[in-house]
Amino acid sequence: MEDFLLPTIEQLFRYVDDTPAVVTSGERLVDAERRSPAADVGAARTRWLDEHHAERSFSCGVVRWEAPTDEGAVIVEVFVTAAVSDSSVVFLVDRPAGTGGVPVEVGSIDRGAITEVGVLHLDARAVPRPASEPMDPEPEVVLAITWRDGMGPPASQRLLFGSSWEAWRATDRLRAAMRSPDGLAG
Repeated sequence: MEDFLLPTIEQLFRYVDDTPAVVTSGERLVDAERRSPAADVGAARTRWLDEHHAERSFSCGVVRWEAPTDEGAVIVEVFVTAAVSDSSVVFLVDRPAGTGGVPVEVGSIDRGAITEVGVLHLDARAVPRPASEPMDPEPEVVLAITWRDGMGPPASQRLLFGSSWEAWRATDRLRAAMRSPDGLAG
């Protein structure tokens, strides 16, 4: 099967510069060293999903916080993956770079306990669903998940997204997970 993008890419290189960028063997080695840990993380996540019989998984935003250091404070961002199992939605984060191993389960919510999922601006106003994926940068939005454990008060979690389109995609997947896994229960 022929790659249909390649002729356009080659034409672009001819248009911009008659010679493609030179990639040295040292740069190839550096690229391979960068890809190897990412492949290890992906393989560990895949093993976790398989071992826990996850139906599906998807990117579910970012958790951000300020962490103190000796020189002041630093902003830390951690990407969150949601994994849907037969009874719950499990939130996973990858271990810090270089530590390898399986992803860390940072929380889970019973599928039936989720009461609401929506996309909000940072000031809590509702974000309308975009008609198409925006081309221009957007302000950050949050995906808000609300659930109730037993008779206790409602709990919630907010996850940051840099794109309302991606936040709505995750919202749709979480709403699908809210539905009962039992086909007879609706």
